[in-house]
Amino acid sequence: YLLDETALSYDIKEAIALLISKENGCKMCVDVHKGIAKMLGLSEERIEEILQGVDALNASDKEKALLNFCIRASKKDSYKILKEEIDALKDLGYSDVEIVEAVAITGYFNYINTLSNVFGLGQ
Repeated sequence: YLLDETALSYDIKEAIALLISKENGCKMCVDVHKGIAKMLGLSEERIEEILQGVDALNASDKEKALLNFCIRASKKDSYKILKEEIDALKDLGYSDVEIVEAVAITGYFNYINTLSNVFGLGQ
């Protein structure tokens, strides 16, 4: 799915994958997606920038807002996300499809990171 053409760019999808995997402490997932990001044309510098966190990222405010939202959505208290937070992303120009896609990628990586961490995959 990450390699398919969808509403979101490859760069932002890989940034979500890397950030969520790092947040969840999934070294294997970070390592795998560093390789995929390189394959998709992201430089080593860009990948390391992503892994330093959203604040360190040389990206538009729009992209940073989506990435921060994804990190927030990955937390146990994601049920507290307000409609206004989603509306703020729409106000920045994201479509419903792009927001759903970003949240789906976030949820997928929470799932994969948990499996990897619990069963020690890649260790």
